[in-house]
Amino acid sequence: PASKAAIALARAAEIRVVLNTGRPIPEACFFARQAGCDDLVSALGGAALADSSTGQVLQRQDLPQNTGRRVLELCLGRRIELMIFAGEEIVLDPFSKESLLRTYPYPVFHNNAVVVEDPLAYLEEHRLPLTKVHGDWNQPAYPLEELRALDALELTSSNDHDFEVVPAGVDKGVALAQLAQRYGVPLDQCAAVGGTVDAAAVLEVLGLAGHAPGGWRSYRHGQRLPVRQGPGPPGRCGQWTGRCGCGYSELPGPETFSIPLIVASCRRSSGGTFIFSSFL
Repeated sequence: PASKAAIALARAAEIRVVLNTGRPIPEACFFARQAGCDDLVSALGGAALADSSTGQVLQRQDLPQNTGRRVLELCLGRRIELMIFAGEEIVLDPFSKESLLRTYPYPVFHNNAVVVEDPLAYLEEHRLPLTKVHGDWNQPAYPLEELRALDALELTSSNDHDFEVVPAGVDKGVALAQLAQRYGVPLDQCAAVGGTVDAAAVLEVLGLAGHAPGGWRSYRHGQRLPVRQGPGPPGRCGQWTGRCGCGYSELPGPETFSIPLIVASCRRSSGGTFIFSSFL
C-alpha cells in the first residue's frame, strides 16, 4: 500500500513511473496496472515494450530463427525449468509446467501459458519466433558454454541460480532509454531502483557504470550490487538521501522496495518531467 500511494504521489507530481522487468508481457502489464504505474512498460528483459492499458505490444525484438532453434535444442530435455517466450506466447514443456506450479504459482503467468510436449516443434509449426528463454533450478545441466558460443544473443541472469537468453543488444538499460525517448524525457532526468543482477545495464545507460571499481559488470555472477551514492546530474542527486543514489538503489527484494523514499527525493528535484524506473 505504501508503494502504491507513493507511485500515485509521484504521478501527481508529473513523475512518470514505469515498470522495466524481465517478466512476460501479460504479467508486466498486470503488475503495472496494479501498482498504478504509467502505461508504457518494458517486458522480457527489454525485448518488448507494451502499453499496459491495452496490452498492445509496441515493439519487440526476437532472436534470429537459426539461433533460436539452436538455443532450444541446447536447453530442452535437460530437466531445466524453462520459460520459453515465443513472441507474445508463453510456451512450457510438461516438466517445466509441473515445476513452475510449485516455484512460480502466479495465475497471470499460467493462464497465459500453453503446455506442449515438444516446444521446438510447436514454434516451428506455428511459425513463432523465440524472444527469450529463462532457465532455472538445475544448474549442473545448464548449457552455458554452448550458449555463449552462439552469435546474436545475450546471455545474462537475474539472480545467482538462473540464466536468461535474449537477442543481442537487448537489456533493461536500452529499454529505459527507449521509454525515455517515447516520453520525451532526457536521460539525465531518469532514475532507477531494483535489486537484480541484470540491472547493471541501466546504470550504464544512465552514465554510472564507472562508479564501482572495475565497473559494475565486473561483479561476479549473482553478487549483490552495492548502493550507488553521491553526486550525479546537477539539481537531482544531491537531494537524494538514505539508501538511494543517482539511478540505483540496492534493496533486499520487491517486498521492501523503498519506493516512498525514492519518490520523495524525486519530488524535491527541480521542475520538469522525471522518469523513475523500477525493475523486477
